[in-house]
Formats: sequence, C-alpha cells, structure tokens
Amino acid sequence: MICPKCGYQNSDDAGQCSHCNYKFQFGHNFNDPGHMMFISPGQSKKSKIAVMVFFSVMIVLLLLMIVSWLKSI
Repeated sequence: MICPKCGYQNSDDAGQCSHCNYKFQFGHNFNDPGHMMFISPGQSKKSKIAVMVFFSVMIVLLLLMIVSWLKSI
C-alpha cells in the first residue's frame, strides 16, 4: 500500500505508514478510492462544524449585546 501522505510503499495489510505513521482506516490500496477512507491528520469534520457553530453563536450574542447597549444610550 502506498501512503497518500509521503508515498512510502507499505505492506498491503498495514494499518499505518511505517515511514510517517499516517493512519489508514482500511487496508486497501491507495489507488482504489471506492474501497478506502483515510483518517485525516487534522480535526474531524464534526469538530470543525462544532467550532464554526460555536463561534457563530458567539458573534450573534456579541452583536445582540452591542445593539442592546446602543439602544440604552
């Protein structure tokens, strides 16, 4: 299995790259996209969405506080 991160040739049953430690979710060949998924080294999609929702809510609350403060002046 060829590592998609560094290009190192690993054994076909490798769970991760023995060169850069990139984790494979399934032991299928990198050139067979229908049978594989790789774990990205960064945040998961759900955690990125959660962070975006959190900051969106914080911005809305901040704007509401500013509007409320401006009305009280």
